Amino acid sequence: MRRFWYAVDHVRHHAKWRELRRMESREAASWIEIAAPQLTKLVEWSQFHVPAYRALGSAPSSCQSPDVLALLETLPIVTREDLTSNPDKYTSDMLPRSTHWNSTGGSTGIPLRVLQDSRYEAASMAGKYLFYRWTGWQPTDRILIVWGSYSEAMGERPTLKRRLSDWLYDTPQLDAFALRAGDAARYVDAIERTRPVVLESYVDAAELLAEFINVSNRRLKHTPRGVVVSAGTLFSDWREDMERAFGCPIYNRYGCREAGDIACSRGVGPLYVNPFTHIVEVVDADGRRIVHGTGRILVTVLNNLSMPLIRYDIGDYATIDSPESLYPVDGWQQLESVDGRHMSMLQGPDGSCFSPELFVHAVGVIHNKGFISQYQVVQRGLEKYTIRLKLRPGNSSEEPMIRSSLEDLRRDLIRVLGPTMKIEFTFVDHVEALPSGKVPVCIVRLDESPDHASGHE
Repeated sequence: MRRFWYAVDHVRHHAKWRELRRMESREAASWIEIAAPQLTKLVEWSQFHVPAYRALGSAPSSCQSPDVLALLETLPIVTREDLTSNPDKYTSDMLPRSTHWNSTGGSTGIPLRVLQDSRYEAASMAGKYLFYRWTGWQPTDRILIVWGSYSEAMGERPTLKRRLSDWLYDTPQLDAFALRAGDAARYVDAIERTRPVVLESYVDAAELLAEFINVSNRRLKHTPRGVVVSAGTLFSDWREDMERAFGCPIYNRYGCREAGDIACSRGVGPLYVNPFTHIVEVVDADGRRIVHGTGRILVTVLNNLSMPLIRYDIGDYATIDSPESLYPVDGWQQLESVDGRHMSMLQGPDGSCFSPELFVHAVGVIHNKGFISQYQVVQRGLEKYTIRLKLRPGNSSEEPMIRSSLEDLRRDLIRVLGPTMKIEFTFVDHVEALPSGKVPVCIVRLDESPDHASGHE
């Protein structure tokens, strides 16, 4: 059945498979050779069809091979606030019928919606498959996915469409939003039973499973060819734990909902940026490119003409060794590490663990009706959460729609976190930043009791 369905998929989604073949055939080419023509076309398109870029000067001719870095420096940096406050300014005046909105809760607590289309989806899925291929995966091989499922976290069955897709593509999925007592053992049993070639997981869920395997001195009878982790920072000790538990290389993938999969490691070592889909810059607080150390990530998405993301400040941080590693003459761009997403599992009073991605999805996507400018979740002890909300201009905390939406959010979170959990909302002018300037979407303060915590806002 798998072989038959993938044969059908080659016909139904031929653009995706064509892109994958193109990527694989040119892996030895330099990132500049691959990305430069695409960047030129993207900028030319934007200057004709996107209001934010119409006033800019002409881009180099498509027949030339432009200086990629020089061309990018002529363009402004775009922030999440720019996109959320004035989306029409960054939207093309020529949208294909396949255009649709994609929403993200944001790793920095700023919700965002972007337009994407079938051309973008084909390139994005091809890039995802390319990273799978680096593990040794073949299109008919099984992938076991440990990922967030809102319906399952709510105690509901996945949709028929999801279940059918999982069966046809042989990608069974386990929920990573909430892991309760016994789930770690059940998930490890699922790895043994399904015998996946690739295990794909939130990094925090993979670390929890690895810790369970190592502490229980359990040896897997089946080891995947690779474990692909994402949606968080892969620390060196976590990598060692996972390698010992799963007995295979760990592939560190970096991406986001609004930009797709951007970069991935080939096991131990740097993350390689896919030049068929993205260009990455790393800059300081003033927007100047750094030559080494840690800075803010700017990403240019090369395949989205419906809402071009050019020099988009994604809100994450990366570390680079030198200009030669990030902007090499040959080969692909390299990031030593991505450092902006330290979101460890949150704890419940009964030993349950909850992924911060649960709050990102619930607050920033499911229950965000457009009134939230930024949010931050603070866990105070084991039985209380404070959700700080910065409202968009023109919205009031007294509006019935906002109050109704927040009550629905409170109800959903209590269904997952447990009936003894207290959820409070506070309205703020700004959310708390770390001394480094990073704004965490979740803050954990387990030493605070619920009663003591109420005086902190």
